[in-house]
Amino acid sequence: MIEFQAIAESAAVILTIYFLFFPIVSLLYSKNIYLVAFVLPIIRTLLYINFLFFGVTIILAVIENFWSFIFLIISLISLPFSLSYMMVYIEYIFRIGEILGKVIKPISP
Repeated sequence: MIEFQAIAESAAVILTIYFLFFPIVSLLYSKNIYLVAFVLPIIRTLLYINFLFFGVTIILAVIENFWSFIFLIISLISLPFSLSYMMVYIEYIFRIGEILGKVIKPISP
């Protein structure tokens, strides 16, 4: 027997975490043309897809439909891809900061 309440709660928790990350990703800006043209749209699209999957999962779990289990599996499979792109972008930003810290030395008295 499938516990639909557990499916809805787990999808809601993951979706809440996404709501915390999404404003950060949607407001990111870079002067690098490659990131702006390719990476950021991919991250945003994958986040939209995961919002959709987890939202449908919650709705189906509330009406106690079997397909909620299938959508939860699909959502959990697609989750690492968007997180991976997000982490690559954040790592790229921090690496730039590290490089700039070495190049631009603080003025000492």
